[in-house]
Amino acid sequence: MFAEDGVKLPRIALAGTKVTYDKGTIADRLGILSKSGNPHAQAVGAIIADLQIEAEETEAVPFHRHGHDGTDVQYTESVIGKVDDWLARHGYPTTILGRAGKEFCIRYRDELISDHAR
Repeated sequence: MFAEDGVKLPRIALAGTKVTYDKGTIADRLGILSKSGNPHAQAVGAIIADLQIEAEETEAVPFHRHGHDGTDVQYTESVIGKVDDWLARHGYPTTILGRAGKEFCIRYRDELISDHAR
């Protein structure tokens, strides 16, 4: 009846919710980092802008950050696969060009490079 996920909620409350990820989490999962070593959400956003994403692969999620309220788009697991495929097709670039012409310099987590060097 209740899920044991740290918060006691009836399972019915969790039924039908799709699992989504923000761009920072996608960057972290795929090892896409800024020069300073942090997950590069902006670079992931630039890649996603280049992909064909279906409406059912996104969800608008409200946020409150630093005194600002708004909504942000989060993405399903399938989008993580599409971003990973994009990186492979483009040879794991170290610079990603955004739509407005901004260049995002990125590096990859070491284990990611060794996984793809095989």
